[in-house]
Order: sequence, then C-alpha cells, then structure tokens
Amino acid sequence: IETDADGNHLKVVANLSVLSGWNLPELINAIQGELSERLNKMLGGGVELELIVNVIKIVEEPVAKGGGI
Repeated sequence: IETDADGNHLKVVANLSVLSGWNLPELINAIQGELSERLNKMLGGGVELELIVNVIKIVEEPVAKGGGI
C-alpha cells in the first residue's frame, strides 16, 4: 500500500495479488468500500479520498493432493 497526502487530499494505492477464482470487479469494489469506510471513520469527513486498487498478479489456486479427509 502506498499513500500520498497533500492538504486535505489523501491518495491510497493498493497493489494486490489475488487467487484466480475471485470475481475481480466484486473484490475491488469490496476493498475500495472497506478502505473508504475505515479511513473516513479514522480521519473524519474533511478529507478527500482517492482510492486506487490494482491487481498486479493473479495466482492460480493450488490443487489439493491426496484423497481428502
């Protein structure tokens, strides 16, 4: 996560690696919503937030070996 603050403007950039099975638009929406909610609670309403979520890598889910449980 990278941040940059200038006056009442806060820019947050999150670069993520995610598992291949995720719905990316839904995941990014959820992360942006959660970050926005938490930062607004911490900082109050006087800060302009710019949230950028980048998926930099998609990781294949590992294949389970063996017979299971």
